[in-house]
This record gives sequence, structure tokens and C-alpha cells, in this order.
Amino acid sequence: MRLEERRLQNIRPLRGLGRVSRELGIRLTLFGGVASRAAIQLERKRYKPLDLFDLVPFSADIDLEYDAGPEHGPAVLAAIREHVPFASWFRWSLVDRDRAAKAAAQRRISTVVPLRTIRFSTDASPEISHSAIDDLRTGRVSVFRNPDFHRRSHGDQRDVELFGLMMALNTEADVRSLVPKAPGLDIPAALAWLYSDGLTDLSIILDDERLLGRFWTLFASRRALGGKGGLVFDELTRMAGQIGLFERLGYDPEDPCAPIGLSKLSRAGQFRARELTPSVLTGDAARSSFIGVMHDIMGSMGDYTRIDAPEDLIDPSLTLLAVAPFISIEDLPKTFDPGAQDGFESGFDDEFIQIAWPHKGETIGKSGLTGQLFAYGQRRTAGSYSSVPAVGGVRGAYAWIRIRLDDLTDPDEEKTSQSAALVILRARDA
Repeated sequence: MRLEERRLQNIRPLRGLGRVSRELGIRLTLFGGVASRAAIQLERKRYKPLDLFDLVPFSADIDLEYDAGPEHGPAVLAAIREHVPFASWFRWSLVDRDRAAKAAAQRRISTVVPLRTIRFSTDASPEISHSAIDDLRTGRVSVFRNPDFHRRSHGDQRDVELFGLMMALNTEADVRSLVPKAPGLDIPAALAWLYSDGLTDLSIILDDERLLGRFWTLFASRRALGGKGGLVFDELTRMAGQIGLFERLGYDPEDPCAPIGLSKLSRAGQFRARELTPSVLTGDAARSSFIGVMHDIMGSMGDYTRIDAPEDLIDPSLTLLAVAPFISIEDLPKTFDPGAQDGFESGFDDEFIQIAWPHKGETIGKSGLTGQLFAYGQRRTAGSYSSVPAVGGVRGAYAWIRIRLDDLTDPDEEKTSQSAALVILRARDA
């Protein structure tokens, strides 16, 4: 089937969305990064089977419009979880009819990255511009500055134009994950953009907590997906460091081994997990940390069994890969409230923490990671210490893991934050 003829349900990992649409009588439309990656994969790897982990790597969510009011959001999400395999491992950013109209108005005055304008619907042919088709076939990543961006009043400004270039850099990383030597961005034009307006936009970001959160989300995604390097990304990194952005974020862009943390971003610009560069230990340090962490967790539950090695507790089919011994997690509401959306506009039920770190040559399958998040100070009497699952894999030089927080917070305890340790595991070699 030609790309221009595909409907949303014709993308194999998302075919369950066709049934969701039929059952609820609601048109669904996929847009954003997942739609872009699907088009790139289908055009460049036509005969390679796809799964959701190909389309939704580290830090990504699934942007989906539904043609109904916000009161239908919970039903849409429930149906997705029922009919789309592995749906619960991903954050679904569900956009109702009214917010979709507002987003469309915003797009008309925003930077245009043709590959990020692709849309797949359950009841119509995809929306793919001629520029997007050209980019899919050539490996270019076009980006067009929109003169209307700066014509709007300052009071309406919710972002900065530089975010458009950063979105293009992320799209370039997606293309080059399949075609390493693809042309990508027009480097001279992108550098001219940076040199003319980059410092002004970075200054605005520095003084606005919400914009700073969005900057980190875009920057961290590009670093984890594309690694360090590339003239435009390197220059953006240099300029952001020059103006003090990374100092505020507590991140050292010159550290090649620095882990990257991403989590829920609130409307106020606060992340659910505050450590944007959490400590991730590997090798002997991970083994030692695991023993200390588990003695602490088990002791708080009244279990004083001493362990001598990780193998004493880990399932024989798994082996220890890494430990993040301390992650602080802010307590946020878990009820769905259409009037109180988070920074990803995904409701309050999709709770994830995501971490990426350089895997240093470890042999890890695409979907070969799992893990467990253990809350310090637990007082549970159940046989397991936590029901919080995790899944992950590898993209380029970074391994990544996504941790679902559904059952971490005890609803009977009034805590504003919680501390936890993350144990990262991989399937044992056969």
C-alpha cells in the first residue's frame, strides 16, 4: 500500500485504533512525532515489521486527536488500552475537538517542519504535503520560518521560535536513525537562524520556568536520540551554555556519560522527577549499590535478610545492568481533569519517568530492558516490594528505560514527594 493511501489503522502497531474509532463512533487522527516516524519508517523500511517501540522511543508520547468533547477522553483512553497492544507502556496525549481547533490556529503561525505536519486519520487519506513527500524521499529535513510568528502580540506568546528549529533537529535524528548519511537540515540556513535570533530566544527561555521545561524536553530528547554532535546541535548547545541555561538545569553538556532524565511536565514547568541528570551506576558500582538499596528497602519493611550478591534476589532469566539509587518524585494528582492539563496535555493518569544513559557498548536488545522502581520507606506487607513496572531498549549510543508510576504513591499517605531507587535489568544471554 502506498504511503499516501494509508489510514491510521493501516499502520500495523496502531491498527487497534480502527476498532476504537468504530466502537466509539469517533474519528481519530495521529499527528506529531509518532506520525512523522511512522511515515519515515514506512517510506524507508517498507518491508520491515514495525512495533510501537520503533515509533515511540525515549521521551516520546503519542499525539492523538479525537473528534469529540473532553468528556469522552477517559472512554477513548480506556478503549485504546483494551485494543492497542502494549498501549499502557506509552503516554497518550489525547486532544479533544476544542483543543484541536486551538492547536490548528497555533500551527498557522508556527514554524513549519513538513515531516512533523503529517497526519494519519481513521476515516481519510493521510495529510502529507508535497514538501513532506520530498523530504521523505530525499532524507532532507526542511524547516520554514513563519513570518506570522513575530506578528502576534507579546501577550499571546506561549513559546519561542527557536523551539521550531529544535523540533527540526529531533526530526533529523529520527531520519538519521534509519539513513545515517541523509542530508538532514540545511546547515547554513539553520546556523544563520541561530546567529541572528538564537541568543534572544534563549534569553527568553532562561527567564520563564515553563519555557525552560520545554527546552529541556526538546534538548534532552535530541541528545538521547541523536547523541552529541552535528554542527547545528553543537552550536545550539554552546550558545545555551554561554547564556547559563544548563547551569540552571544542573546539566553538564560536556560530560559524555551524563544520564538524562525526563518526566511529567506540569503547566508550571515543574518536572515530576526533579533530577534531570540522575546518577546511574553500572558494573561493580551497580552491584554494590543494589545490595545497599535492597537492604534499606527490605529493612524498612521488617525484613532483615542479608544478601551477598544481586543474584540472591534477581530472577535467573534477568541480569543486573544499572542502578539509579536515588530519584525524587513529586506527588501530583492522578484524577482526570479536562480543565487541568499537564505540559504534555495527556491527563493525569499517564505517569512515567524516563531515563537515558550511554550504554558503553553493552549488548542490549531493542526491547531487552526492564526494571523495578522501589520506594524508600515502604510499609507494605505484600510479597512484592513494588508493582511499578518498566520497559526500555537502545537508540544509538544511549540505552533508555520508561518507568510507569501507576501504583507507586500510597493514596492513604499525605506526601508531597517520595524518594525511590530504580533497578535496571536486562534479559540474560541465552
